[in-house]
Amino acid sequence: MEGKIISVANAAKRLNCSKQTIYERIQKGELDKISTTGKRGWMVTVESIERFKIRKLQEADYEFEM
Repeated sequence: MEGKIISVANAAKRLNCSKQTIYERIQKGELDKISTTGKRGWMVTVESIERFKIRKLQEADYEFEM
């Protein structure tokens, strides 16, 4: 396993959204998940969260320039 992983709840806090939104973004392929055993189920890679933030900022900049 490479890179840091965090829970779906912590990912939601980092992106200021609900856990359901994180699950939806995982299903859409916008965030990378790691399946775990036990209570946690899925974990999210911090790298994919950072990529997601950058992508959203770039999209916002593009829309602002139009």
